[in-house]
Amino acid sequence: MAKICKILKHEVDYFAVARLGEYLEYRKLNIGKPCLILSPIEDSKLNLAIKSNAEITISNNSNISLINKLARNQNIICPVHLKIDTGMN
Repeated sequence: MAKICKILKHEVDYFAVARLGEYLEYRKLNIGKPCLILSPIEDSKLNLAIKSNAEITISNNSNISLINKLARNQNIICPVHLKIDTGMN
């Protein structure tokens, strides 16, 4: 992943990864571009994701309140990506 990110960092505006662990690896590279985590994050790991300034994908309303609460407690605005199923897959 490191080699690809370093090659593409001047060609793209955004990166995306599947899981929080990959995001944490990405952060260590200091690429300086935003990065979206595509998969749902376990509630127990949301705090770490928010502290790390990850953009979190929300695909249902079950953890919206928790993300909001955790971000407010840290005085952080948490970027999110809303995944909406319109029925067209």
